[in-house]
Amino acid sequence: FRTVFFMPNLIGGIVLGYIWSMIFDGILIRYGTSILLSTKYGFIGLLILMAWQQIGYMMIIYIAGLQSGPDDLLEAARIDGAGLFHIYFRVALPLCIPTLATLAVTTFMESWNDYLWPLLMLTDRNKMTLPIALSTLNGQYNTEYNVLMAGSLISMYSSSAPPSSAAAFSVM
Repeated sequence: FRTVFFMPNLIGGIVLGYIWSMIFDGILIRYGTSILLSTKYGFIGLLILMAWQQIGYMMIIYIAGLQSGPDDLLEAARIDGAGLFHIYFRVALPLCIPTLATLAVTTFMESWNDYLWPLLMLTDRNKMTLPIALSTLNGQYNTEYNVLMAGSLISMYSSSAPPSSAAAFSVM
């Protein structure tokens, strides 16, 4: 099962995109539409593709975190009469907090830095990811770092501000 779950991570992204495009078009043809005709379906397809590709990677790290815990604690919990549910949630899961933090940080960085897929798939300016929107602030022949840093600062503020003030400070 580990091999099957990790296999999508080994396959190239372009091949996965082509396979999932065929799958989605096969499903959407029954409803009289295509993934290329609606940005909504392209965005949903992109989300499913990226999640499907990364599940195996996250699973390998999570299993390694679970196996790194000391067996003495698990055995002591069994001797004390704890069931599988209590052993997992009260012993194993707290030991995996560094693993979960690692997965959270790497997943955030990967989604933040994901540039190629949204650049290729998303055509609607309202659904652009932040890195693509910030790249439109560049000059034609040089990088204007002051504009990029201002855009990054404004986007960080607008993502943490209340909804009423977020509209006034949006990058796109």
